[in-house]
Amino acid sequence: MKYSPAGRAPVPGDYPLNDDCEPDGVHISHPPEEPRFICERCQKLFPSQDALTDHKFADHPHRRPVLIVQDREIGRSRMPITQALSAADVRSNNCDRAWLNGDAIPVSDLPLRLSELSRRASVCKIVLQADGNSATFDLEFRIASLEDLERVETRFDEIARGDRLDSKIVDKFIEPKSGFGTALGYCDGICNYLYGILAKERRTDSNLAYREYEPRFIRAAETLKGYNRPLARTIGGFIKFHFNHFSESADLAPHSRVGTASRRYCEWIRPGPTPPHRAAADFPAGTRGVTARVTALMHPLILQASDHAENLS
Repeated sequence: MKYSPAGRAPVPGDYPLNDDCEPDGVHISHPPEEPRFICERCQKLFPSQDALTDHKFADHPHRRPVLIVQDREIGRSRMPITQALSAADVRSNNCDRAWLNGDAIPVSDLPLRLSELSRRASVCKIVLQADGNSATFDLEFRIASLEDLERVETRFDEIARGDRLDSKIVDKFIEPKSGFGTALGYCDGICNYLYGILAKERRTDSNLAYREYEPRFIRAAETLKGYNRPLARTIGGFIKFHFNHFSESADLAPHSRVGTASRRYCEWIRPGPTPPHRAAADFPAGTRGVTARVTALMHPLILQASDHAENLS
């Protein structure tokens, strides 16, 4: 169907034109084009926003930059670092740009720069970015001296020689707190664990509700995992054992009874290779006696579990 344009005689099939050269009595509509949504990453077109969103999730997944320090992935909260870093302790993924305390640096320089900062007390802010995705990380270096760490362990050794645990014993442990210096975080982690035990055992002299034991245990584990000390690892092993994380418990405290019990439970639950043992050389020497005493003092149930495991072997 046609209409006769101006300047041409009508032919059969043309619509008659009015004075404005428009088809007379015929409404011509121009439907809008279908909306098209373009992917800014690959320039493909999609008929709807939902289709574009599905495409992005499938073909261009969001990959947040990752920062890993001493085998721990850094989250959104400020992370205390308690041991001096080497460049090998720092890894980053999913990023091609980096800023350290506001200064742009090559991503490849980040490990060395952080290891240098860790030699002195410092708070640093790291921003990693790639493909429009950005992540910010805050680190606080609280490097504990060996002397202060050993001072905490010596104090713990003194209270571990007793045959009971109550709030007075914990108070005795933290009494010389001002003398722990750079190892205050270590002391706090141990205290949270001890207070968690008092709450779990419903000791009336502690004024702690039973429900408080779990957050105390969790805070203790988070704090102590920053200290590569046998005592810290043994307490971490107890906490992992309590939450039935037997493989992690065995890896944290391989030379303790809780580690022995955990490995055996791993065998029962998941037949196959047991968790790898850490060599004794991986741990600082001099505190294995303390580790043995905390095992004997704090968790008689672990001892029973270990003896039970040995009897069935």
